[in-house]
Amino acid sequence: IHLRDKRVFAFADTVLNYLDLCDKLVLEMDLNPLILMQSASLMMLPADSTLHDVFQPDDLSVIKETVKKMTGMDFASVEKLKPVVLFSLVMQHQMKGDMSYTLDEYLYRKGVESGREIVGLETFEEQFRLLETIPLEIITEYLKDPSKDEEELELMICCYLESDIDKLLQIMQKDETMIVMKKEFLDDRNRKMAESIGTLMQDNSVLVAVGAGHLAGEDGLINLLKQKGYFAEPIVLGIPEDFACETQD
Repeated sequence: IHLRDKRVFAFADTVLNYLDLCDKLVLEMDLNPLILMQSASLMMLPADSTLHDVFQPDDLSVIKETVKKMTGMDFASVEKLKPVVLFSLVMQHQMKGDMSYTLDEYLYRKGVESGREIVGLETFEEQFRLLETIPLEIITEYLKDPSKDEEELELMICCYLESDIDKLLQIMQKDETMIVMKKEFLDDRNRKMAESIGTLMQDNSVLVAVGAGHLAGEDGLINLLKQKGYFAEPIVLGIPEDFACETQD
């Protein structure tokens, strides 16, 4: 789960035990900072454009207030970013956590420290190009009122802590972006991931760590890998009492 909330790190030691047994660490994408820096230009609007040219004036006034409230940044410092980058920036601040890095970044660092080869199932450019297809109206509505998603986020954390991937997927599918683009954001990517994972597992022992939303359902990775003849057995993890979630459904 792509968060910095310390609760989702509760099972890190268990995961790292498996990393020690594997040849490679497979993530959604290689989080090497050098690779990400090389792709920085993708995130910027054309030289002659700013977000003032993208959003309607009435929406823009509200969005400016949101950016200041959520990030503490003046709008002038972000006005050259593409809309989806601003969307992601505000979302990151909304999902602020106790850790200085996300769970993905933590696993990447541990993989590097252990000398494991890091493999990305997707490139940064592939993920970013997909994000760019999110309709502008969805981005605009979120930036005008990010708070409406906070309860949903807490419910997702609860499901993650309880290893309830089916319920987690149900919550994700209620998100407006997923309603419009589930095929592109999950189903199509899952099929490509399953193909790549199957190839990687032919010659190596691998630890695959992708977002939990990719696992469940008929079109999820677990079912797709079973269809390829792989045996899948869950590892049941107990919830530490001091990491219990705050919202119960």
